[in-house]
Amino acid sequence: MNLRLDPASPVPLYHQIAEAIRYRLSTGQIKPGDALPPLRLAAARWGVNLHTVRQAYSSLAELGLVRIRRPAGAIIDARASGDQRSADPARLRRFVAKVLNDAQTNHGLSAFQLARLLTVKPPSVGVRRVAVVECSETQCIDLAAQLERRWEIAADPWCLARQGDLPDSEIIATYFHYNDLRHRFPQRFHKIEFIAIRPDDALPTRVAARRRGESAREILVCEREPTMLAMILTDLSNLFRPEKFRLVPHLLKTTASLLPRRDARLRLVAPRIWGNLSAEQRADPRVVEIRYVFDPVQLERLADELQWPERILGEKSA
Repeated sequence: MNLRLDPASPVPLYHQIAEAIRYRLSTGQIKPGDALPPLRLAAARWGVNLHTVRQAYSSLAELGLVRIRRPAGAIIDARASGDQRSADPARLRRFVAKVLNDAQTNHGLSAFQLARLLTVKPPSVGVRRVAVVECSETQCIDLAAQLERRWEIAADPWCLARQGDLPDSEIIATYFHYNDLRHRFPQRFHKIEFIAIRPDDALPTRVAARRRGESAREILVCEREPTMLAMILTDLSNLFRPEKFRLVPHLLKTTASLLPRRDARLRLVAPRIWGNLSAEQRADPRVVEIRYVFDPVQLERLADELQWPERILGEKSA
């Protein structure tokens, strides 16, 4: 059984393996009673270590999908089915809690962002690859997922914090980093497609749901760089009506200073700030992520120019 894993993905490798096996089980590519590759063979074939394979098999065993066969490997449980209705609820809750904690602690992903990653259909063999470039890993992942939900492409998040050259594929970037990319990658710059992004239209509704009384009219907009903060404030001014909301710029020195105890004001945080927050900070009702989305008109035009194949209606994710 051959699997295509992505070491650069924020999704842990063991979880990628487990999800790939579940996908093959649900589509009939493997069946109850089939043996999974032994640990050493699987590790060599998939380019990971033994512990990663063992962790993947163990997570499937917790769901009741496989039976561990010591020391060789595992076998698909005869009771396993594609919808996993026979899985023990307590084990399933523990598995979900473990994966979510790993995503938040080690990769800066909220439950919502992790769900967006996991609901994107795995790309088909030979599918076109598109690198999505941004300065925030969190925003890279979100923007890439936006593309994959609509078009039959493999969108790879590529954060500017990485070293080395850009991938040898189509490259999509935002105008926020036009000059950064022009200076850093002069030989590849002519191949980069730029597209505008803007705050999600649903943001004022999310903020309104968090407000408590007229005293909550003042909202802090948090960023760590003055230039970026000014641009974000300009973007938000098109969404938030001044008679209902008063946006106050707030430069952060550290994420630890984000939530003083006696300040009840809401905080709108930029995506790259959100990516550095702890799980406890994200859960605070005073904190709301400023989610950015691609400009739909520009995105449609670009997809048409690049001739991206659109997903059929039944394949689109919610």
